[in-house]
Amino acid sequence: MRRQPADPVVNVPDGFAFVTFISWTEALWDSDGMWSAANPTRLTAAKDGIYAVVGTCNYNGGFAGMYGAAIDQSPAGDFPGETQFAGDGTYFVNIQAVGHVRLLTSEFVEFTIEQTTGAARPLLNEGCNFAMAWIAEYP
Repeated sequence: MRRQPADPVVNVPDGFAFVTFISWTEALWDSDGMWSAANPTRLTAAKDGIYAVVGTCNYNGGFAGMYGAAIDQSPAGDFPGETQFAGDGTYFVNIQAVGHVRLLTSEFVEFTIEQTTGAARPLLNEGCNFAMAWIAEYP
């Protein structure tokens, strides 16, 4: 399952106090119905188990500062997949969070990003991906 936001371009506010939840609008595939237009920021577990989860976003242009990404799990909070990156202003910035998580049916994950470069920064148009796949039963 993978989704990408399309236009309009998302501007991420400056400051780690401003967490941006990405809304997903375009399905490249979704064989288990994990995404719903009613909750566009979420990928929801179709069955109990362990899931591999990855979220990535590209910022349009390189700006010096800190960039962060996390995958939030409901109802448990963040899972080990949170990253921070120090951009040097030279190139565009790719930020990602990757990990695996145990979910029960109907529990969900959301991909969040944040940055501190001194101003709101745009994401690269269609430069974000969010994927989740069931990989095993939970004993």
